Amino acid sequence: MLGCIPIIDICNALEITPTELLSDFIVLPKNILKETLSTELDKLSERDCEIILTMIKMMQ
Repeated sequence: MLGCIPIIDICNALEITPTELLSDFIVLPKNILKETLSTELDKLSERDCEIILTMIKMMQ
């Protein structure tokens, strides 16, 4: 689906810090936030990826 996209690359592309990225994901459960900080998107569930990508699109 996504291939391998590290969260830090998304942050760099949006020119924000991981903390800023996650501050916009308050609606996600905390365990997903921890996963997002410590893993790459392809290790998250497809639903989690869709939520994250939707929120990134809304931020742009």
